[in-house]
Order: sequence, then C-alpha cells, then structure tokens
Amino acid sequence: MTLRPITAPIKATGLKVLLVTAASAMGLAGCANPSAVVRSQLAQQLERAQADVPTRWRQAEAAEAPARTLPERWWTLYEDPALNQLVAFALAHSPDIRASAQRLRLAALRAETSGDPLRPGLNGSADTSVSKALRPPEEPIQTRATTVAQRSWSSSWGASWELDLWGRLRLQHTMADWEQQASHDDDQGLRASLAAQIARQYWQLAASQQRIEHARASLEHAQGLVELVRVRQHAGAASGLERIQSEASLGGQRSALLRAQQSREEQLQGLSVLLGLPPGQLPPGLRAETWRTDYGDIFPIPAGLPAEVLARRPDLRAAEQRLRATLAAVEVARLTFYPGIRLTGGLGTSGAALAQVLANPVANLGAQLSLPFLNAAEMRRAPKVAEAEHAIALQGFRQALLRALSEVENLLLEARSLDEQGRQQAVLLSQQRRIESLSELRYRAGADALRIWLDAAEARRQAELAVLETRLAQRLNQAQLWLALGAGTGEERTEATDLKLNLTNTQPDASYTHDR
Repeated sequence: MTLRPITAPIKATGLKVLLVTAASAMGLAGCANPSAVVRSQLAQQLERAQADVPTRWRQAEAAEAPARTLPERWWTLYEDPALNQLVAFALAHSPDIRASAQRLRLAALRAETSGDPLRPGLNGSADTSVSKALRPPEEPIQTRATTVAQRSWSSSWGASWELDLWGRLRLQHTMADWEQQASHDDDQGLRASLAAQIARQYWQLAASQQRIEHARASLEHAQGLVELVRVRQHAGAASGLERIQSEASLGGQRSALLRAQQSREEQLQGLSVLLGLPPGQLPPGLRAETWRTDYGDIFPIPAGLPAEVLARRPDLRAAEQRLRATLAAVEVARLTFYPGIRLTGGLGTSGAALAQVLANPVANLGAQLSLPFLNAAEMRRAPKVAEAEHAIALQGFRQALLRALSEVENLLLEARSLDEQGRQQAVLLSQQRRIESLSELRYRAGADALRIWLDAAEARRQAELAVLETRLAQRLNQAQLWLALGAGTGEERTEATDLKLNLTNTQPDASYTHDR
C-alpha cells in the first residue's frame, strides 16, 4: 500500500499552536542559505583535483610576460572594414540571434514565475444570479402576475501562502536564476560562434576570389602558350603534338576558372544565409567585388595564455550554471519531504441586492499541515535519483572540459604546423618558379620538349595554390582558436563564476546537504 502525503485542515483557534510549532521547526532548520550551500559544495567539487589541470598549454609558445586576457571583438584586429560590417550586421539581424533573444526572454519570465510561490497568492470572484418560479400548468392564468423574480449577489476573496520553512521555494527560485544565467551564456556562445562563422566564410570568399584571379592569370598564360606554339609550328619548330598539348592545357585552365567561380558563388550564398538574407544578397552598401582579396598579416594569438582562460568560454560557463542546478535539485528532493504549512484566508459576502452585498461579510482563516515524509519509500528514492542525475551531469561537464582542453591543444598544434608549412611552401614556390623559367628558356632554345615546360608551369601553379590554401587554413585556424579560447563579442557577462578548470573528481559528494 502506498502512503500519500496527508493534508489536514486546522481550525483558526489552533492556529497559534501551529505557528509556534512552525517557528520551532524553522529554528531547528539552521541558518544556512540553501543556495549558498549549493555554491559552496560545487566550489569544493571544482577544487578537488586542481593539480591535474595544466597551468599552460603544451603547444603554446613561452613568453617573458604571459598574457592574461583575450581581446574583445577579436575580428577587429585584422583592420578589415568589410569584415567588421558583416559581423555587426549578423549580430543584429541573424535569425539565430533573434531566436536566442526570445529564449533569453523566456528564461527571464520563467525565473520571474519561479518566485511567485514565495509570495501570498490572491484570488477573487463575484457573481450574480436571477431565479424565478415557473407557473404550474393547473395554476389559474389570473395569478401569473404574482410570480416574482429573485435576485442574489455574492463575492468572495481569498489568499493562500505556503510558508517556506526549509528554504525549498527559495532554492527553486535560485535554480531558475541559474538557468537564466545559463541562457545568457548560451546567447553569448551563439554570438561568438556566429562571429567566427562570418569571419571564416568571409575569408573563404576571399580565397575563392584569389583562386579566380589565379585561374584567370593561368588562362592568359595558357592562351599565350597556344599562340607561341602555333607560331613555332608555322615556322616548323613545333610539332602537331605540341599544339594539341598546349590546347589541352588551355582547356584545363578554363575548367579551373569555372570551378573557382562556382565555389565563390556557393561561398557567397552561404554568407547570405548566415546574415539572415536571401541567397546571394549582402547588406546595403557592401559589394563583394570591392572586398580585400589578401589576408594581410596573420595576427598572433597572445603568447603565454594560461589554461584558465577557458573559464571565459560561454559553453563551459553555461554548463557550470546547469551543474549548480542539478546539485540544488538534490537538496530540493530532500526538502520536498519535510513538513509543510499553508495558510489560507478568505472573505465572502452575499445579499439579495447589490447595496446589501457588503452588509454581512463572512471571514475565514485556516491552515494546512502536510506530512509528505510518511511516503517513506519515495522519500528514500527521490534524493538518490537526483544524486545520480547530478553525478551524470558532473561527469558530462568534466568531459566537456577535457574536450575543450583538447580542442585548444589541437588548434595550437595545427597553428604551429601551418606556420612551418607556410615557410616550406614559400621556398618550394620560389624553386618552382625558377624551374618554370629555366624550362621556358630551354623550350624556346629547342633543348626540351613542350611537355617539360607544361609540367613545370603546372607545378608552379600548384605551389601557388598550396601557399594560398595554407594562408587560408591559418586564418580559419585563428578564427576557431579565438572561439575555443573563449574570446567573446564584447558583451561578456560579469557575474562571478566558480569555474577554475579543476573538475577532475569522479565521485559525487557523500552528502549534498548542509549540517542541520
């Protein structure tokens, strides 16, 4: 047989005894603030294994004066007006940003609603009615005029208030505040991610434009080569095979130009979607044809950044707020089975006329005592369920932290590798240009066949494209690295956080409640 919580009405005459009992219970409850206790317990969990968290990145360069902060609006460091305008437009008009604003509004409303149980609830009603006896069939017709309608008026007003003896309602309200803060961090994370996506798409568009320019230069070179072979063939210095080879090379360059143009259109449409515009459209006053096609200098990530900068990451901050909520849910599950008291009061009036409604008011006052701890099985089970959910959330947060650390390490390693690749490819490009120049001279002198020159020209073009792709990869790596490190959009939240990048505990607390 399952026992259910008992709710017993108590007469007003016994209210004093009930309130005295409640006051005694409140005194035994202790002076600790449940939300402060949850913060303290979470901070202890976050402090447990600080030694396992690195103080600096394995792949980072050392610095005499290590940087401690990251720049806000990191994309402005590249001094590209078009990029700055695109990011500003996206942060103001993107559908994802507008949807996030509504989620923020919803979280704020829910946090406000969660505070309602802490205040008395009011209700009221007023009604009127008319009644009239119907004439029985055997009643003489002449008595019909004696039938009179009866009117009545009434109103009732009431209030109820659940006393928060153990702090459960306050803790639930605090949990809603934490969720609101997490939603704010989600919004910041979305903005930072969108800014990085815009920068990446913009730089990919610039790379596509460079590919087009490179393909056009290669096409002009191939056309000149066809003319040269034609002249040499007319003079008897070139064969028909060499003419076919030169024309085939020309066709290949035309195809490369078409592919580059197609890629650029696809990149432009992807950028439009990110901006919240129809495919192919750009914000007023911006034309892709006028954008920079060079990347300029690669802005270095500040040297010596400690691993603790990850505490700025909005996704980890949001996860921390939700981790607090799961820990608080353990406390709420325990407090739910503590005795509860609800006070009720009401005022009712009635009368045969509207003027008489207030003549005979009737007041009532009552209290209800609930004893949910009588459901012993559920009282034992509910906190254990909440503890298990918190333990799962704790391990999920730790895994997210480890992934964030790994992501930054991989990006730093990639940045170093790309830097070395860039230096090697610059040397290779210089060599390929020299080889092509010598091959052209030997062909014109009749010492080598055309195929050797064509191969050298193709190798030079591939080396140029490799340099272009490496510089693009460096920019894309930087955008992702700024995001992974937690560089924001200049609208960071200022609330304090307990996150110190030291979540390595794998066991939940033995006790989630404060000492009573």
